Parts: sequence; structure tokens; C-alpha cells
Amino acid sequence: MALPRPVPWLIRRAPAARRAVGALGPAAEDLARRVVPRAPAFARGPLYVAALATVAARSIPRAIELGEALLPAVDDARARIALARIHQQAGAIHRPLALLDEVAAARRPARLDARLRAEARLLAAPIAPAAAAVPRPWPGDRRILYHASQCLPHHSSGYATRTHGLVTSLRAQGWDVEVHARLGYPNDRADFIGVPAVGPDAVVDGVPYRFVPDRERGQLALDHEAYQAASVASLIERARLQRPAVIHSASNHIVGLAGAAAARALGVPSIYEVRGLWHLTRASSQPWYRGSDHYRLIDRFEATAAASSDHVFVITGAVGDILADLGVPRARMSVLPNAVDTDRFTPRPRDAALAARWGLGDHPVIGYLGSFKAYEGLDDLLEAAARLRARRGPAFRVLLVGDGDAEPDLRARATRLGLDDVVVFTGRQPHAEMVRYYSLVDVMAFPRKGLPVCEVVSPLKPFEAMAMARTVVVSSVAALTEIVSHERTGLVHRKDDPDDLAAQLARCLDQPAWARALAEHGARWVRDHRSWQRVTSEIDAVYQELGRR
Repeated sequence: MALPRPVPWLIRRAPAARRAVGALGPAAEDLARRVVPRAPAFARGPLYVAALATVAARSIPRAIELGEALLPAVDDARARIALARIHQQAGAIHRPLALLDEVAAARRPARLDARLRAEARLLAAPIAPAAAAVPRPWPGDRRILYHASQCLPHHSSGYATRTHGLVTSLRAQGWDVEVHARLGYPNDRADFIGVPAVGPDAVVDGVPYRFVPDRERGQLALDHEAYQAASVASLIERARLQRPAVIHSASNHIVGLAGAAAARALGVPSIYEVRGLWHLTRASSQPWYRGSDHYRLIDRFEATAAASSDHVFVITGAVGDILADLGVPRARMSVLPNAVDTDRFTPRPRDAALAARWGLGDHPVIGYLGSFKAYEGLDDLLEAAARLRARRGPAFRVLLVGDGDAEPDLRARATRLGLDDVVVFTGRQPHAEMVRYYSLVDVMAFPRKGLPVCEVVSPLKPFEAMAMARTVVVSSVAALTEIVSHERTGLVHRKDDPDDLAAQLARCLDQPAWARALAEHGARWVRDHRSWQRVTSEIDAVYQELGRR
């Protein structure tokens, strides 16, 4: 049987296999299955590696399936290393280690080998109970060291906004709080490559922020154990200067573990604030990752960070349920929900100049402000907009403010649905301008997907929208129905259902006075229950209790 026409050339020119097989695109998987077992021995490895890389670019699970099926026919160290890397990308630890063990030690990629062995060791270790604290070395008074993963002024994410809101309110209540960013931040992040090291200090709205932007010792530069040791040392150094009563760390476990360890070493109480479970977020876009070795390892890290702390704040009751299932005592947990600065986010008239800039005219506006992630359900919003346009014509606008991984697909989908005259993409806008953009919107949509991360973690933006008396329409995921009461403070649509989303949006457009009444009820609820001042009263009580121990 003759080989496919490209194959003889590939066999003769094995070093060019990766480039040539990559050019085959979707045909690479089928070609590899037919060709690799029958190719000469010297060509099997290069063909295998090239096909694996090409398939992995489209689907990690299919690449693993292909790699495992063909591996018996390829007696090649490079093939085993390539397959180990793909398994590691999927979250496996034990299988890639087994593959590397079949490769001579001198040929193994040292960094990957060391990382996997460390992770296997950590995965096997029991969740350590909190160590007994040594006697407190100072009274602490009302000083707090707040340890954060990211923050202003270098990022204005929802995480950073929450940190600033909490700390600003705590300082107004008389707590001397400073934010200590995790070791290496922000210069060890991929989006700061090539950026000069930031300064060690910044002040935003009176809040002091401290940085140790050590690229060489940052999170991306070291393995987990080495980074944690360096991070704990950095925190201890800062705490000995500040002499805090409490070390308060916010998600994720990288921050929480270091904060708890530093506090124990110093004899200071610690708090771990769990704002979300980031491995759950990853699993929302990579379903094969859920339940993997690495996923279970992060579960263990989160549980250890929480169990090692004197108190645990969780962003929703559902997050608390997950931690309780992992063995964290419920008696040490309390809910600390998202909230909003009700002095800044207040009702205001439409910004006419900004509306003119984006060509909104006098049309009613359905809006979304935030990150463009697949789990946000913006594809469902565009599908709903297409249904509205079919019924009503183009006499409305959809304003999408932000950016993210899903943006190219969303732009293409808007064009495919014939919405280019209705949908306006603004790109990312400065955080300071958000209140102006909220003023343009009549109805804010939050159509989050019915994924585990969306069920358990609440976003910040609905609180901002409600505080500004915008009508909100949210999906029926649990974390959003905790915020919005259907037909009282907003509207709830069936998750993952563009038809029901379109129906709820149409109700707002058809009955603007009724929709405004919903918005006013929502604004009152937020002012009464979800201002940062009200939410931080819970933190104040916990700080005082820990200070008395």
C-alpha cells in the first residue's frame, strides 16, 4: 500500500517533520495514525512529535489519545518527553513522571522532571494542621498587613477593586492597613515582561501599597516550594517593620499559604480570604483539567491554607461548602461577600459626550462591563441580541466594554449574526472611567454559563451596576441569584438559554418605567446590604476577636 504523497518527503527530511506536519492542520491526526507505525525507525520520533504538537494546538485530550495510541510503535526518548509535556498541560502528575522514568536521566528535561517530582511529593503529603503559634512578639494594636496577589495601581481587575474597597473601608474604621503585594508582583507576570521594575511603594486614595518586584524570585521563576520559602521570608521581613496585629491574606493559595506560615512563625494571628477557587475557573475552559492530579493538588493547597489560618472568609456560602468538604472546620469560616463603594457608584445621568463618542444616539442600551471570558456567556448575549433585532429592528444597542480571550470569537460572532449595526466593542477602558460607561447603560446583562465556577463565585460588577441604578438581568447560577431577586431587584433568566435571556431583556426594553423601578429597588438593596462599610464590619469584628487572643 502506497504512503500518502507528502510522507516520502517527510521521511527523507525528518528534521523538517514538525513544520511540514504542522502545515497539514486537521489532517495531521489521521495521517499520523496511518503513517507513524509504518515509517522507518529514524523518522517515527520526529513524525510523532510533530503530529502531537499539531493536534495539541487544537485539543489536548485528542493529543493525549493519539500519543498514547502511537507510543508503542515509537521507541524514542523525544516522543516520551513530548507526551509527558502534553499530559502535564492537562494537569497530570503521575503519568508524565512514569514517561520520564522511561527516559535516561541525562536526557530528561530537568525543570519539568523536578517540578513533577515535587508536585507528586506534595500531593502525597497529608494536609498539615495549623502549627501552634509562638508567643506574640508585639501588641500589634490596630495595624494590619494585608497580603494580596495583585492590586492597584498596576492592575484594576475585580480582585484589585475588591482589595481597594475593603482596605479603604477598614482604614476609615480606624485600622492601619497596608497592602503587601505577593513577592515578585507585578514584574514576574507575563504582561510585565520587559517592563522596568516597579517602585517599592505606591499610595492610592490614601491606601499604602508595598511591592517586592523581584523577577528572579517571583512566582514564575521558582518552583512552588522555593517560591513559598522566599515569600514567607519577605512577609516576615515586612511584618517585623510594620508589627501588625493580624496578617490577612487573600486568594489564592500561593498567597494564603505564605501568609499563614509567616504569621505562625511570628506568633501573629492569620486570616485567609478565599475569593474564588482558581483551579475551578481553569476547569471551566479546560474540562479535562477537572479531577486531574494537579486539580487535586490545588484542592489540597487551598485546604491547607485555610486549615492553617485562624479564620477563613469565603466569598459565598458555596465556596465554604467546598472547603468544608475538604476538611476545613466550618466554625472558623464566615461569608464575606462582594460589595461596592456606594459613594463612588451612584446614579447619574447619561454622559452625552461619551454616548456620542460611541455612536449610541438616543437608543436604549444593553451593556456588559468586564472581562471577556468564555464562562461569562457573552456569546449567549449576542445570540439574544440577534433575536431582539429580528423582532424589533436595530433600534437598540449592545455596549461591550472590556477585553479578554473570548473577544475575537465575539467580534466574529457579532458579524456572523448581522449585529455590526447594533453591537459596539469599546475595548478595555480605564478603571476611573467606569462610572461614565455605566451611565450609558439602561440594562446590564450578566449571562454567566452554568459552570461550577459560575455557580460558586460571585462577580463584582453586578453590585456596581445596581448601585448606579441600572436594571440588571442575570443568569440563574447560584452565585448570581444570591444577589438578584427576580422581579424585585432585577431579572433572572434561565442559564445557558439565549431565548429566555432575549425575553427578559425585551421586558426591560418594552417597559422602561417598570425596569427603572426594579433598578431603584436594586440600588436601595445594595446601599443597605452591600456597601463596603457594611461588609467590613464583619472583618472589624474578627480582627478584634483575634486581637484579644
